[in-house]
Amino acid sequence: IIVMTIIIILIKGGNSFPSIIGLETCGLGTQICVVIHFGLSFYFARSIAMRQYQVDENKISLGYIF
Repeated sequence: IIVMTIIIILIKGGNSFPSIIGLETCGLGTQICVVIHFGLSFYFARSIAMRQYQVDENKISLGYIF
């Protein structure tokens, strides 16, 4: 997730540094990068939560006491 965030920040650019692919600051391209970043972050967080839920269900079925 950290590597993905760094890559998207470099592609997006900002006020202090330009985009590595030439996107305008606050342009449509940067907004698309933000939406893609949000979507990927949500997907990763959801997959981690689902995996943790499966692990917890497995522990409960084996009689693990939390």
